[in-house]
Amino acid sequence: MPEKMFVAAKSLIKQENKILLIAEKRGNDVSYDLPGGRVDPGENPSEALVREVKEELGVGSKVVSELPIAIWSEQRKDPFIFLLYQIILDSDEYEFEKTNDGGVIEAKYFSLAEIESLDNLLRPKERLPVFRQLLK
Repeated sequence: MPEKMFVAAKSLIKQENKILLIAEKRGNDVSYDLPGGRVDPGENPSEALVREVKEELGVGSKVVSELPIAIWSEQRKDPFIFLLYQIILDSDEYEFEKTNDGGVIEAKYFSLAEIESLDNLLRPKERLPVFRQLLK
C-alpha cells in the first residue's frame, strides 16, 4: 500500500460532442489537461474544483454532477485518484493568470479524434477510455 496518495478534482465541461481542455505551460513544455487540480487537506473535492477552475480560467463555475467519476492513476511516484465532476461555467470569457513558471495559456474544446491525436495529453492511459465513453 502506498505511503501517500493524492486526490485531484477535475472538471468535465462538455459542449456539443467536445470536452474543454486547458493548455498549461511549465518551463518550455506545454501539456493538455482537464481544468482542476489537487484537493487540499480538509477541502471538499467539489469546492476544490470550483477554486481551481477560478484560478485556471478566471471564471466561476457550478458542479452539476451528483457523483464524480473516479480514475486511479499510478503513473507517478505517488498514486493519484482523479475525481471528474461535470460542471457548468459562469462565462466563456476566460482570463488566464500569467505566472513566472508558466500557467494556463489556452482553453479549447476538443473532439475525441482531436484528443486522441494530442501528443502532449497528460495521463492518456487513464483518461482516454473515459473520454471515449463520454463522447460516444
